[in-house]
Amino acid sequence: MKITTIAKTSLALGLLTTGVITTTTQAANATTPSSTKVEAPQQAANATTPSSTKVETPQQTPNAPTTPSTKVETPQSPTTKQVPTEINPKFKDLRAYYTKPSLEFKNEIGIILKKWTTIRFMNVVPDYFIYKIALVGKDDKKYGEGVHRNVDVFVVLEENNYNLEKYSVGGITKSNSKKVNHKAGVRITKEDNKGTISHDVSEFKITKEQISLKELDFKLRKQLIEKNNLYGNVGSGKIVIKMKNGGKYTFELHKKLQEYRMADVIDGTNIDNIEVNIK
Repeated sequence: MKITTIAKTSLALGLLTTGVITTTTQAANATTPSSTKVEAPQQAANATTPSSTKVETPQQTPNAPTTPSTKVETPQSPTTKQVPTEINPKFKDLRAYYTKPSLEFKNEIGIILKKWTTIRFMNVVPDYFIYKIALVGKDDKKYGEGVHRNVDVFVVLEENNYNLEKYSVGGITKSNSKKVNHKAGVRITKEDNKGTISHDVSEFKITKEQISLKELDFKLRKQLIEKNNLYGNVGSGKIVIKMKNGGKYTFELHKKLQEYRMADVIDGTNIDNIEVNIK
């Protein structure tokens, strides 16, 4: 077992035995520190930890190196087309959400403690910063209390009612057992506010055996914003994910993906093609 894995497992067990519930004071829209920087998370002064819970700072393992591949910041495509920046006010909130930075944590350890509020969380601890992932939809029954190894998490920091600064919803999948390099064709039909219809084609790269609808929805809409000015002057329509077995999944562009669906997971290698209609 690698030293990093041992360190994270020790931290996970510490979290479970002490019942610690810790948030960091880093701003939600700040970039995550480099994996070479190791810090202990600070306790929030007004934390909502139950009075019977003992709050302790997890002990660091000074000699345990961090793993650079743990955190993957989703890069923007260098070939992104330059599109008009006209933005219809009614699409402002959707555009703001789907242009947020995202993070990908791979081969992590997830820790689930006893329920302390209206929902349960999986705690993921890359680089000794605790991210709380809300267990919604199918995840609430799928993951029990304890330590869960070999998990990937797609993170988009969100506002919440729990006073948590590193909070995300869903996006949990099992880590790959083999390398995946799958590409799905994307066909785009767009009708602008003047009735002009245009067509475009692109592709969507998939590197996971399992991929959450949260990750698919977020990355596809962000790509459409960058290349096709989604949520500029038009923001309705839908994205349809078509599977090789005949199944399909639909994302409605006029609203954010429902939270319970952010926990849904599909076989990324079984995606056949993607159709987009924007109007």
